[in-house]
Amino acid sequence: MRQLDHVVMPFAALSEARAFFESLGFTVAADAQHPFGTGNACIYLADGLFIEPLARLDEEACEAADRDGNLFVRRDAAFRDKHPAAFSALALKSEDALADRESLAVIGLAEEATVDFERTLTLSDASSGTLAFRLAFVKDFGPRAPSLFLCEQRHQLAIDRASLMRHANGAKSIAGFEFASTDIEAAEAYLCAVFGGEGAETEDGTIRFDLPNSTVTLVEFGGGDAPSFSLSAMTITISDLNALRTRLAGHAIDFEDEDGHLAVACPNGAGRIVFTG
Repeated sequence: MRQLDHVVMPFAALSEARAFFESLGFTVAADAQHPFGTGNACIYLADGLFIEPLARLDEEACEAADRDGNLFVRRDAAFRDKHPAAFSALALKSEDALADRESLAVIGLAEEATVDFERTLTLSDASSGTLAFRLAFVKDFGPRAPSLFLCEQRHQLAIDRASLMRHANGAKSIAGFEFASTDIEAAEAYLCAVFGGEGAETEDGTIRFDLPNSTVTLVEFGGGDAPSFSLSAMTITISDLNALRTRLAGHAIDFEDEDGHLAVACPNGAGRIVFTG
């Protein structure tokens, strides 16, 4: 089965994302800009996964990239317009994005266009290097669904992120993500195809995918104008729930506290971050 790489969270401004995550006790990396106008301020975990808060930093560049068919920018813009949700995309690791695209094309789930880009990274010793990536996109489950895409790291630059992986809240890893769908059978078939393996049904009817480096669950919901498929929650493992409970109360952050978990609503749209010990 494929491995997870990172999750994308759309924000109106990176300063909003930084304020939110720092209030929760996360260390947030410096702002960085993509050549097509978007930018991020990432949160790195010791398990190798990361959270990518994303904002449109250069509107003119974003619009030009959209016109040129850049799927990363186009899907981000469409998601912001159609569905105010906290999580807009889930990226999977790729050793060869073109090969992964071809394997998805065999089952009718590949977008033809890829996104190749480079950006400069300033290292801790003030030197700089070039990061290079290739993205290959899975066809969307539906018009209001989050994106899934493959992310190939194409550079050989060694990056020491040890300091960015130390968090005041004791965050250690991303334990998993939760998808929710009004059509759980169709969503299960879609995720099976994308992940490259079958899920297992649990006693409560949830479908669980045990990926090599995290877990993805699929739950059923219904009613109203809700989208048919959404990325509804992210679970993070931390070292001390009591310390986080004290921190949240001290920062006047509302949270749910039940069954050994703490849950915080995301400020950028519908979705939750769940903390577990």
